[in-house]
Amino acid sequence: MTGPAPAPRFGQFSFSRRTATAYELYIFGGATAEFAPVLLNDMWRLTIPLAGDD
Repeated sequence: MTGPAPAPRFGQFSFSRRTATAYELYIFGGATAEFAPVLLNDMWRLTIPLAGDD
């Protein structure tokens, strides 16, 4: 995998889906720490290509 990675977080919203060519994981928001947290307002997508036909 290439590109930057999201900051470690908790309390985020996430979901995954399968498309015709890949699995996709989406992560939105959250906070950076339990004490004195920084609230995040970002969205990340991880795409994992399918190996072939099922």
